[in-house]
Amino acid sequence: QAGAAKAWGQWNAAGTIAVSYNLTSVTDTGTGNHTVNVDTDFSGASWAAFVLLDGQLISRPGTKAAGTLQILSENPDSPFAAADASAWNFAGFGDQ
Repeated sequence: QAGAAKAWGQWNAAGTIAVSYNLTSVTDTGTGNHTVNVDTDFSGASWAAFVLLDGQLISRPGTKAAGTLQILSENPDSPFAAADASAWNFAGFGDQ
């Protein structure tokens, strides 16, 4: 269905998923660095990802492919200083 999120989820700093749709796992690869692993891949790397972090942190995308998205989080008071949020929230939109 056009306009509907094709993958979404929420997880904690350890990468433990609390709730999700179409995610196989979240890999915690270090402080402020998680990779979302989508079950049914998007048709390519050109899909929209939205991320919301709990707390006063900012996020930015890392590498993105048809079935993965790296999400980096950092402290806005100290740019580029990696920091873990208490929860990550994600939604992905695009063709599959």
